[in-house]
Amino acid sequence: MIGKIIVRSLYKKVLFYFIFIPTSFFIRFLAPLLNKKITYKKLDLNCLNDRSLLIISPHSDDETIGVGGLLQSLQKLNVNKNFILLSKNFVDSNLSERRFLEYKNSLDSICPVYDSIYSLDYQDGELSRYGDLIESDLEKILISREIDIIFVCSVFDFHPDHRLSALIALNLLKQGDIDKVIMYHTNHPINFNFPIQIYSLSKKETEVKMKAFGFFLSQYHFCFSAFNEISKFYSRFICSKSGYIETFIVVDRNNVEEVLACYYAYKQTLEENDGNKSTIHPVKSLANIFFWLRS
Repeated sequence: MIGKIIVRSLYKKVLFYFIFIPTSFFIRFLAPLLNKKITYKKLDLNCLNDRSLLIISPHSDDETIGVGGLLQSLQKLNVNKNFILLSKNFVDSNLSERRFLEYKNSLDSICPVYDSIYSLDYQDGELSRYGDLIESDLEKILISREIDIIFVCSVFDFHPDHRLSALIALNLLKQGDIDKVIMYHTNHPINFNFPIQIYSLSKKETEVKMKAFGFFLSQYHFCFSAFNEISKFYSRFICSKSGYIETFIVVDRNNVEEVLACYYAYKQTLEENDGNKSTIHPVKSLANIFFWLRS
């Protein structure tokens, strides 16, 4: 146990201070030169008021990475907040329970008041095998909780579990079961082919979000500190401002077909690069961040 803690600590320090920080300075210098290519606007929180939301997490840290700041702001609105974790069934049952506890503890720290929390037992990394079952489970929740809007990972993500969850949500939108799908970004490149909506985090929200990352102790291989740098970079790159932001693509019935058409156009590329485009990759972060600008 002590050995794992030491290795985890050294890994994070090397990745963060010697690799990611220098890269971050470089890409921040480039950001103002490229931001004219980006269309963005602030996420309208009023459109979420008096609505019932379902925040989908394929894995136990996705919601904290993607909407950890926004969730804090939603505490001030009249919003029904419902959460669901899709994968929890690991080979190691102890790790399975530990990951769920980390998920819940993180949620409690950033969003202490919510309406419901669900957990499914589908295998991490193999959600595509259970697509129909997951969709059926979600449909039941949509009805029982009267869900209007789904938050989910981006369909343009390079993690197959993230894409699968987004495709299910978009299909539910097409069927008329919900009004909107708001796709949030984790540690994979943003698709700039669509207008980006942003939420700017306050200093306090940033501190609470970063503290929430501390609950994911079982994920010692992940450098959560790097998400700070990515958030600051995207703030400079997208809107030429300092600070921290979360980014979203909002999909409704007017543009869902366009989003899906773009997904199928890049489907092969996404599958060929499964899990290989992380924006906190110790070596390829810069190339990965700008993937969609080159596509």
